[in-house]
Amino acid sequence: MAQQVEDGRVLKLVHRLLTAKVVLPDGTRTAADEGTPQGGPLSPLLSHIVLDELDWELERRGL
Repeated sequence: MAQQVEDGRVLKLVHRLLTAKVVLPDGTRTAADEGTPQGGPLSPLLSHIVLDELDWELERRGL
């Protein structure tokens, strides 16, 4: 991701969001081992960053 995003503040924010604890409906907190929480605001951001490269490649191929 650091190859696509140059702003260190954004990278630090994403890191903090990925390592933040998740609050379950019953109020307990749990650490996420991997990935992003379902419905979290970070998932669309990360997918846009990854899919941007795919868009450029498809455009380069004339698709």
